[in-house]
Amino acid sequence: MRGMFSLLRGCALIFAVSCAVPQVMAEDTVRIDVTATIAEHCGISRDASSVDSIVPDLDKAQLLRFPFKIDCNTPFAIGVSSQNGALRRRENNVDAMRDIDGQLSDGFSSEKAYSVSLVVSTDGAQMLSENCTSRSLTGRGGKCEFYGREAGTGMSSGRRTAIRREGAMIVSWVGGEDSVRRAAGTYQDTLTVVVGPRT
Repeated sequence: MRGMFSLLRGCALIFAVSCAVPQVMAEDTVRIDVTATIAEHCGISRDASSVDSIVPDLDKAQLLRFPFKIDCNTPFAIGVSSQNGALRRRENNVDAMRDIDGQLSDGFSSEKAYSVSLVVSTDGAQMLSENCTSRSLTGRGGKCEFYGREAGTGMSSGRRTAIRREGAMIVSWVGGEDSVRRAAGTYQDTLTVVVGPRT
């Protein structure tokens, strides 16, 4: 009996210890955070309605509109730069005959200055630039608010985005009333437009 009592007492002690473990109560609320991100992107493309085949008369006043599409989901900057700083006669060997002011050896000019402005639709107010001279778009010959050669430089959108929006670059020049004699030929310049997240 003593041995059985000891055994039972041992079991009773063990049972008592097992019952002393507290029960963990479940809370009545569970919070789960779901997080996702959208990467920054900013791009520009030519509008399908932009036509390169039209060659206007250089001696007549012109206003040309070159539309583009812009897609920036973050505040951005748009910049424009000019290759020549003017419309320049592109015939062969003209560079060899041109002096520092764009004059040919026969006294005729081989260049014509022009103006550029930008208009860009955004998800807020429209961006509308001042007129800039073609020379100022080379980085020399004056300042232009939208001059820029690298993405993220030029005219700032502030806090505005432009998701699937449109814009246009407007090029204009005066007619023959500038009293400058120009040699016959085709005159050309290349304008480059860049966009990128604001730097």
